[in-house]
Amino acid sequence: MKAHKTWYTFLAISFFTTTMFFNNCAPSGEEETATDSSNSEQAAELVTDFSGKLSGSFTQVYADGKAYGYAYDSMNKTKVIKVIFYANGPVGTGTYVGEVIAKETGVGASAGHYFTFKLPAAFANGTQQKMYAYGHEAKAEYLIALSPKTYVAYTPKAEPYYNANVGPFIAANCTRCHTWTHANLFGGPLMSPTPFAGGTATSNKLIRKMSGAEGHTGGEFCSMGSGFCATLQAWWAAEFQ
Repeated sequence: MKAHKTWYTFLAISFFTTTMFFNNCAPSGEEETATDSSNSEQAAELVTDFSGKLSGSFTQVYADGKAYGYAYDSMNKTKVIKVIFYANGPVGTGTYVGEVIAKETGVGASAGHYFTFKLPAAFANGTQQKMYAYGHEAKAEYLIALSPKTYVAYTPKAEPYYNANVGPFIAANCTRCHTWTHANLFGGPLMSPTPFAGGTATSNKLIRKMSGAEGHTGGEFCSMGSGFCATLQAWWAAEFQ
C-alpha cells in the first residue's frame, strides 16, 4: 500500500507541474523544466526463476497512450520481470498488445520496478478500450493488481503541422516561461479536456489560455477563430478529426 501511495504521489506531482506551466512564469533568466511521469531505467537482470509471488499495480493509462505502474517478484527483488499487455479481454480472448520490462528507477519502495509502456496506435485511437497487464507471464494468476484499466487514449498524427505552424510561434513567444514541445502540449493542455470528455478545438486549455478565456500570466495572444488561435484550432482538428 505504501508503494501505491508513493507512486500515485509521484504521478500527481508530475501532472500538477505540467498543469501549472500556464500559470507560473519563471523569473527572467530561468526556465521551467518539463516533467514526464516516466523514469530512467536501471541495468538489471531479468528473473528466470520466478517465485510466483507477484507484487505490482497497474496505475493508469493516460490520454497520450502511456501505461504506467510497477511490478516485481517479491521474493527476488534484486531482479526485474516483464509486463505483458492484452487489450479488450484477458489472455486467451483478448488481443496481445506488447510487453515491457519493469525496470524504471522511480521513487519509494518499488524503485527500480516501475514501467512505462507506449500503446500502439490501434490501442490509442480515441475509442474506449480495456487493458490488462500481467507480470512475468501472461497467466490469469499473474494479472497485476488494478487490472484491467478502462481508458480512452490518443496517438498524435499531426506533428508535422505542429512543427511547421505551431512550434515556431511557441519558440518565439513562450520559451521564457515554458518548455513546450509537441509531445507535452499534445498530452497536456491540448487534451484538457480530452475529445472523449467533451473537449473541442475551442474549449481545450491551450486555446483558452492563449486567447485569454482563462487567466494566463503570459498574456493574450489571439482571438478565437483568427490569428494564432485559428492555427491552434486547425492543429486540434488535424490531431482529433
